[in-house]
Amino acid sequence: MAGLAAEDRQKAIDTGVADHVLNPAEVDATFEVPLSFLMTPENHQTISRDFDGVRYSLYEMPYDQHHIWGVTAGIIRGLYERLFR
Repeated sequence: MAGLAAEDRQKAIDTGVADHVLNPAEVDATFEVPLSFLMTPENHQTISRDFDGVRYSLYEMPYDQHHIWGVTAGIIRGLYERLFR
């Protein structure tokens, strides 16, 4: 972890993944979510967002103070559909 800023080193340690560094431009936080929560379709909400003037529909899974959305929520939804549909 040499060459990393102190804040980035601490984030890597706090996540328990000292050999991986989170990209702060891509990841706000790491947290654990029970698989049972993620595999419950009632927790999968559909939302809309505008990006560069184009409206997209995507999944969101609110959990505590966090919001799992976008590609991450899409991957989770895809896993749910493969396992349970």
